[in-house]
Amino acid sequence: DDLLNKIIAEVRRLNATITSSLEFVRPLELSLAPSALDPILDEAIVVAQGRRGRPGIRIVRRSTEEIPPFLFDRDQLRQVFENLFLNAMEAMGDEGLLTVETFTVEAPASAFTPYRAAGEPCNPWQNVSRYAAVRVSDTGPGIAEEHLEKLFYPFFTTKKQGSGVGLSMAKKIVDSHRGLFDVRSRPGEGAEFTVRLPVVGGLQEH
Repeated sequence: DDLLNKIIAEVRRLNATITSSLEFVRPLELSLAPSALDPILDEAIVVAQGRRGRPGIRIVRRSTEEIPPFLFDRDQLRQVFENLFLNAMEAMGDEGLLTVETFTVEAPASAFTPYRAAGEPCNPWQNVSRYAAVRVSDTGPGIAEEHLEKLFYPFFTTKKQGSGVGLSMAKKIVDSHRGLFDVRSRPGEGAEFTVRLPVVGGLQEH
């Protein structure tokens, strides 16, 4: 009986890994619509609390300004933040502080492609001046330096359970939105992930 349960558990784990692998290699199809960022973060926090929340884990939300609705895929971005919150809560264990900050920053110069051939339709991503930023920081054990550069590699994981697709998939989603994904961490000092997304308005504006 015990052996059978172990075999069933292993088959389920392999099935989950294969499913995650197939999801990762499949091209992303974005369903873009003007949406507000705050409700996505709220929903992701509720999911993460339901799955890995502990009475000793506090969550602080900070916002320096109101970010207007912009074009993004609501479901896919929620998946990104669910993953970040779940990872942070798992890293902290029974107690800690999860801080979620939202603000905007100037778009990096590389986001601009001013040249446009005559008659070519306007690409709204070429005219972005601001990025919406979400900084997710925790008070967990931090990330070892040798793991930091491999963090977004597909199938890399330091967990006993897990496919290693979560963060690489999150980065793929952010990349598909033409955004930026950064991580800063030192052992013993927690981890800080920052997602920056171009604040692109509706196409009707151009």
